Order: sequence, then structure tokens, then C-alpha cells
Amino acid sequence: MTAALGALLSPIGLVVAAVVGLGVAVVVYTGAAGDALDWLKAQFGRLRDTVSKVMGGITDALAAGDVALAAQILWLALKLAWQQGVAALNRVWLEAKRFFIGTAQKMWYGALAAAQQVWHALEVAWIETTAFLSKTWTNFTSDLKDAWHLVQNWLTKSWIDLMRLFGDLTDEQAAVAKQMADQDFAETAGEIERQREAALTARERRRQGEREQASELNEATLAEIGRQFEEAQQALERDTEGKIAETKRALEEARKKLDEAIAEARRKRDEAEAEGGPPGGKRRDPLAGLEDRLKGIGDVLARQISVRGTFNPLAAFGLGASSPIERTARAAEETAKNTKRLADAAVTGGLTFA
Repeated sequence: MTAALGALLSPIGLVVAAVVGLGVAVVVYTGAAGDALDWLKAQFGRLRDTVSKVMGGITDALAAGDVALAAQILWLALKLAWQQGVAALNRVWLEAKRFFIGTAQKMWYGALAAAQQVWHALEVAWIETTAFLSKTWTNFTSDLKDAWHLVQNWLTKSWIDLMRLFGDLTDEQAAVAKQMADQDFAETAGEIERQREAALTARERRRQGEREQASELNEATLAEIGRQFEEAQQALERDTEGKIAETKRALEEARKKLDEAIAEARRKRDEAEAEGGPPGGKRRDPLAGLEDRLKGIGDVLARQISVRGTFNPLAAFGLGASSPIERTARAAEETAKNTKRLADAAVTGGLTFA
């Protein structure tokens, strides 16, 4: 019986080991050393309830004579434990993946935004530089024109003075000529100044227009980068939440199948007890005849041993000492007896686990 219970509980031991390992992994990951003991207590409480429910279902299935259903319940219990471990690991992995990918996305789009800002600063610097050079050139050419016309005015008046000295012009004529030269210079200088102001004004409007255009382009580019970042983050969130939900659905499906199998085992046991009549009545034994068949094998082996022992000098010398074949026959009989007791305990509900 001990061997049979060990064979039955060995998969449950694997489940316990898996849950313990998962608990240690989660405690190490979260770093909550102070809550580790409480967490393990809660997990072992859940494990105890699950194992009790599973063993009750297996007992009901065996009592109903459905060995296949008992095996199915055990398999579904192992599958549920596996799904729980996978769900926990998937959650940890998906959260870590979301963190690292989200950080990478922030770094990438942050680098794009920084590069755009640098490019915008260079563009603004270029606009300001070209505007400054253009204004400087306009002022330089205007001042050069003023100086040239000033020199022309001085040369004209000097020529008038020279002509007055030689008597070609009278003093009155010279004065009128100089006045006309000054008036022409003033008009020319005024025109040059108007052209200067017009050029500077146009250049300033152009500079402001280029600055506004560059600013609008910069804001639009940053907005596009932000939009792409938000879309990437939302896609990452949807993908992560979708996979977590899928893991939860698989876990819930495994739990649902296990509950249905346990309920089916209970139903079959109730039906079997109803068919078996009042307590003490005859019940279906899932291992009926197994002991007799094993005893038959033992009897055949015993007869063979007895026949061969007559002509075996070593057996005669040993005065009936047990041979390996005899020990095998006795072990087969003991196995049949223990298996019979296990089946009876399962049928009567006496098979319990601490």
C-alpha cells in the first residue's frame, strides 16, 4: 500500500515542488523578504485546498469504478499547476519585457526629439546669420553709395569754384550751381536711404517668416514624434495585456476542466452508491479480481518451484530456503492484498491524505 500511495503521490510531489520553486522565484523577484513567509503560507494553504479537492475527486472516481476519470483528474491537476506556474512566469516576463521595451522606446523617441531640437536650433542660427549678413550688406552698399555721391557732390562744387576762379562763372552763377548740386545730392541720398529701409524691412519680414516656418515645422515634427511614441506605447500595452489575458484564459480553462472532472467523479460516485443500495451493500470494485489473478500467478510460480525443487540439490541442501522465484511469488501475493485494501478504502471513502 505504501508503494501504491508513493506512486500516486509522486506527481503531486512534483506539483508541490513546482509551487515551492515558483514561490521562491516570485519572492526573489519582488524583493519582499518581509512578506515571504506570509506569501508562502498563503500559497501552501491554496495548495492544500487544491490537493484535497483533487484527491477527493480521485477517490470519488475510484469509488465509482472509473479509473480513467481518476487518471484524467490527476492529469488535469498537474496541468493546472503547470498553467499556474506558466502564468506567473509569463506575467513576470511580460512585465519585464514591457519595462525594457518601453524604456528603449522612450530613449529612441527622446533621441529623435533631441535631434530635432538641435536641428531646429541650427536652422534658426542659419536664418539669423543669413539675415544679419544680408542687412550688413545692404547697409554697406547704401553707405558706399552715399559716400560716392558725397564725393561726386564735392568734386562738382570744386569744379564750380575752379570755373568761378577762371571767370567762366560769376559768383551768383556759382552759388546757384552749388545749390543745385547740393539739392541733387540730397535727393540722391534720400533715395538711397529709402532703398536701404525698404531692403532692411523686406529682409526682416523674410527673417520672421522663415523663423515662423521653422518653428511650425519644428512643432509639427515634435508632435509627430510624440504621436508615434504614444502609438508605440499603446501597441506595447495592448500586446502585453493581450498576452496576459490569454494566459489568464488558459489558466481559467484548465481550472474549469479540473472542476468539471471532479464534479463528474462525484456524480458518478453518487450514482454508483445509489445503484449499490444501502450501506453495506455490494459496490462496484474497480480492482475486483485483481487479487485472485495475482494469487493465480503466485500459485503457478509456487507449483513450478515445488516441481523443480524436487530435482534441485541446492534446494534440498538448503532445507526449503527461499529462492528468488519464491520471493517473487510472495511479493506478488502481498501486492495483490495491498492493492485490494487500497481499492476497498477508496470505495468506502477511507482513503485520506494529511
